[in-house]
Amino acid sequence: MKTILFAIITLVASNQAIAEAVETSFRADALARAEAVEIGERSDVHAANLDPAKEAAIRKLLEQQGIKDTFERVVSQIVENAGPQVSANLPPGKYREKLVKLFVARLKKKISSDEILNLAVGAYDRHFTKSEIDGLVSFYGTQLGRKAISVRNEVLAETESGVERLGNRWGKDAMAEVLEENPDLSREMQAAGSADSKR
Repeated sequence: MKTILFAIITLVASNQAIAEAVETSFRADALARAEAVEIGERSDVHAANLDPAKEAAIRKLLEQQGIKDTFERVVSQIVENAGPQVSANLPPGKYREKLVKLFVARLKKKISSDEILNLAVGAYDRHFTKSEIDGLVSFYGTQLGRKAISVRNEVLAETESGVERLGNRWGKDAMAEVLEENPDLSREMQAAGSADSKR
């Protein structure tokens, strides 16, 4: 589920995508709209073919897991971060503040946690059978399932923090070993650091 959520969040909240949308030409904007329509049409076709009982089970599962609330928070974060991100990618000028304000207001009207939720429903439909969804719903209805949901964020945060510490350690160890094995590079790096500090 984290992979699906991460993919959706990345797709929706990409800083670069927002900046590019502002800076692109009319032709690129038209292409982006055409792609959005195509994605929407594919989602609509998929939704039309979705068994109502399975869809209801998927939505219950997503509700049990707190996914709808997560998507609503994601939407709020996107809107909150959009202004500063877009502003930073526009050339300076008096127009910028008004443009950013209008952009954020329009973005608030367009963006929808329900559309994100529909994407998740489609993804679950493609990857799980109805009986598997029912099994997950049953599991998350148990005391153990509820505990799994309640501690999920803490487990992920602890794991990510641990990965960051490991990454720092691995990076320091790798650099120390490379410099020890290549003293010429170590001397060049020290000389470059000395020259830079004199500037």
